[in-house]
Amino acid sequence: MEILLSVLVPIYGVEKYIERCATSLFEQTLQDHIEFIFVNDCTKDNSVVKLLNLLKKYPHRISQVKLLEHSRNRGLAASRQTALNHATGDYVLTVDSDDWLELDACEELLNSVRETKCDILMFDYIADYKRKHIYCKQNVASNGIDCLKLLLAGKMHGGTCTKLIKKSLYLENRINYIEGLNMFEDISVVYRLFFCAQSVGYRKRAFYHYYQGNQNSYCTRLSITSQENMLQTIDMMDCYFRENNVSYEVWKYFDCFKVRVFILLIVASELSEDYKRYGTLLRKNLKGMSMPLSLRDRWVCILIKYMPWRFTYLIIRFLNNLKKIKLQLYN
Repeated sequence: MEILLSVLVPIYGVEKYIERCATSLFEQTLQDHIEFIFVNDCTKDNSVVKLLNLLKKYPHRISQVKLLEHSRNRGLAASRQTALNHATGDYVLTVDSDDWLELDACEELLNSVRETKCDILMFDYIADYKRKHIYCKQNVASNGIDCLKLLLAGKMHGGTCTKLIKKSLYLENRINYIEGLNMFEDISVVYRLFFCAQSVGYRKRAFYHYYQGNQNSYCTRLSITSQENMLQTIDMMDCYFRENNVSYEVWKYFDCFKVRVFILLIVASELSEDYKRYGTLLRKNLKGMSMPLSLRDRWVCILIKYMPWRFTYLIIRFLNNLKKIKLQLYN
């Protein structure tokens, strides 16, 4: 049977969520031309046991499921790449195992790419907290370069989970996830995918549920390794843009991206020495930066530029604590 869509799901430490995720996949209205590839990254909990027990309730899906096993824990990026390497579909969709899909997502998205033949199909998503659900509309352009600018400007979700992507776009341009880069692992491939994409489509509907309550995810805690991953991504992007002679306009958007990353690192900094390190990087990159920033980012830049280190650090810690309180209220 011809496989049109491969759904890629990494598994590690998600026994609380895997049944919800897998149920949304196995109950998809799309019955044929689909495969589900799960990658067990040596999870220490019962995630795989729960997945296999759930699969027994869907015997018609068993032949469509591949469960791949890592011999050692290799991280999220390696799990995504393992799944991608074994995908046989024309298009791939990444689903994180603490998230879930609308039940007609795969059928509707495949219908759209059949019509448009686009390299990347984007769609809206819902940020799901326990007590709040926020509809998130994507900003999309019709070509890859303009989408790259939107990504760098922070006006687009950077994950692969909100994009149906033609597998040949990965293969023909040698775009792979980088093992060990587990924070910004999606951005590290998405910016290259956009740079190489000829056409981008859009469905104005939220097909993806992006769960915000998993305290163990990479996005809810910025470890030292995660912070280094973010800086590593900036260096990789810089090299890639130089090698491919991107336009001056793309460079300006990249300046904006770097400033936003440094601000994120500053706001997340628990130690004053980290705050000073990222503040110094921010000051260097503010020179000549002409792209617009959000209101919050503009205030952080003003504080960093004109106020004493200690005072600014305390203000930003206060703002960060307010953000944590907000998340607790939502969850």
